[in-house]
Amino acid sequence: MTTSSLPPADPAWPPDGGRHDAGDPDEAFPVPFGMLDGFGLILWSLVAIVLISAVAAASGVDFDDQNVLLWLTLSIQTVVTGGALVWLKLRNALSWRLLGPVRPRWRHVFIGLGIGVVGLMLFLAVATIVNDVFGPFPDPDQSLLATAEAGSFAIALLVVGSVIGAPLSEELIFRSVMFQATRRRFGVVAGLVVSSLLWAYVHTTALGAPQALFGLVALGLWLAGAFHRTGSLVVPLVGHATYNALVVTVQVLGPSPTPT
Repeated sequence: MTTSSLPPADPAWPPDGGRHDAGDPDEAFPVPFGMLDGFGLILWSLVAIVLISAVAAASGVDFDDQNVLLWLTLSIQTVVTGGALVWLKLRNALSWRLLGPVRPRWRHVFIGLGIGVVGLMLFLAVATIVNDVFGPFPDPDQSLLATAEAGSFAIALLVVGSVIGAPLSEELIFRSVMFQATRRRFGVVAGLVVSSLLWAYVHTTALGAPQALFGLVALGLWLAGAFHRTGSLVVPLVGHATYNALVVTVQVLGPSPTPT
């Protein structure tokens, strides 16, 4: 789908109070990007991880240094987000529609804070059920504990990457592009399921913790559902950042779920 295929009568910003959460594909909010763009951006994020890690390894960086690992993570997040925006620009799809059909408001920030808190409780509830059925999750990533020992600068890098970098790149790709494009093509249920499964799968593959898939799918559905109901990407963006901030805070002090 190109920008020219959007309905010419579609307003720059739909009026507040208008219906923005239609589940029928024919009534869904029109966006100038498609599912192929979403899959392409997911592939780009994986390629960026491999390429940057390979360049770092060839440069002889010390992967045991927590500061190096955190800088590497921030670099990957920056490249992924920047590359995604460039791709959308080249596709004539860099539109305000990335933010959803409802103009961002301050109330969306406060809703997002609540979404993040409830999202953490949802993840923990699902994790408890999975533990009872399949056995306990693998031990939490100890690198965060090592980060705490590395000093305040390392913790600051961790906060920037977890609370800003990860939510920006992931909400752009999985909720803004993949969810909206899938909803537009196949309906809201397909959008929720496809975007959440892909988001969870990428995380569990990277973390090497397949049991976390259940909790991450539930969290992904929760974030995408919040986006669908409120119409503003600010809500899942702040919710994701809040979830990660809570997890990092607890994990630096003791074991907890892994930031997403």
